[in-house]
Amino acid sequence: MTELDQRAPMSFTRRVNLWLSKFSSRATAKAYSDDLGLPHDDRDWEPSSPSRRGRTRGTFRKGVAFFPWCAARGLDPLSTVGLEQLQQWLHATSQAGLAKATRAHMLTAVREFYTAMQRQGIISVNPAALVDTNAAGVTGLDEDDQGLDLDVAQTRQLLTLARTSSAARRGAQYRDRDLAVLLVLAVTGARASEVTGLDLADYRRANPSSKATLRLHGKGGRMRTAELDAHVADDVDAWIRTRAAMLDRRVPAQPGQVSSERQPLFCTRTGARLSPGYLGDIMQRLARQEGSPLAGIADQLHPHALRAAFVTSALDAGVPIEEVAAAVGHTHIATTLRYDRRRKRRKTGAFRAVSGLVAEDHSDEAEEPGQSSSVAARLAAHDAEQLPGQTAVPVPGYDPVEPAGPVEGWPGAHFR
Repeated sequence: MTELDQRAPMSFTRRVNLWLSKFSSRATAKAYSDDLGLPHDDRDWEPSSPSRRGRTRGTFRKGVAFFPWCAARGLDPLSTVGLEQLQQWLHATSQAGLAKATRAHMLTAVREFYTAMQRQGIISVNPAALVDTNAAGVTGLDEDDQGLDLDVAQTRQLLTLARTSSAARRGAQYRDRDLAVLLVLAVTGARASEVTGLDLADYRRANPSSKATLRLHGKGGRMRTAELDAHVADDVDAWIRTRAAMLDRRVPAQPGQVSSERQPLFCTRTGARLSPGYLGDIMQRLARQEGSPLAGIADQLHPHALRAAFVTSALDAGVPIEEVAAAVGHTHIATTLRYDRRRKRRKTGAFRAVSGLVAEDHSDEAEEPGQSSSVAARLAAHDAEQLPGQTAVPVPGYDPVEPAGPVEGWPGAHFR
């Protein structure tokens, strides 16, 4: 029996697992489990991996995941947690140094958990729905947001590194797989979990010269279809052939047309599905190669950088934001805007436009020697019309007339 079961009703873990097992996307269930802090050994919907046996797992979200935080304080999430406790928990996540985005999706996981419990009639009020996200500091953008900006040129450099990387040490099969998986990330803007969750049956290509489609399983069980150009599909086909040879399996007659058995599209040499975190390892390993132009940012590379680059590049190309949001699986456009790295660019047309409204260029006006400039003359005329007491703009050669005295009813005349 876990510490969580000792401090909460016996049915608690069972209820949580029943809720998580209903998600069609295992990646979503896993993300919620991690954010909530449900122990791996208590996840009856997630098969244990032999490769993980005997290995120490890290602490969930720096020790402030919701369930462990409640357990450490003797709180029952279903009966003794209200708005005050949630505010204390959010403060603890901030004190732990978690990024704003991380804290935001942790709160989302808690809110979804309580929503599910409310629908089942276990609780009457969703305490997480009462949280003021602005006051809690989990909305908006961090002023010191250091999200990595990848432009189109850098994305191409990364893909070139994948295509030309030496296969002598790790084998050609890894090169084909790494190239295919990075291409899919770059041209679809998909989440890392969506790409690693792809099955062979999710890939469709009618013939070797046509485009291909990918069926992506997004959050909340929502599915969307991404289109791959023929040259991208060629590289995915090359990986599928390599995959078949590596696993000693027959290549389907038509790429993507396979049996109903779930087979991961991207896998290890043993056929195991890749983890989302491993995609970041691929990117960093490629960027660290000798002579790589991305060596300086290798440690910062992660799959979400390609997702942000997709959003930014699409918006730069003039694609309506509604279409971009649909392409990456965002329900709200506000979420898409968080991935738009254009907000960091200080070069905008706003400065130039406003400057043109408030300042005129008279550099072509000829001025005779001994006369005040046209700008100074206009300022002088403007100052002469000011109400007494207003501070005039000093203009060389112009001596404004001092008012005779305070003007009744105008307090500004008393403050020089």
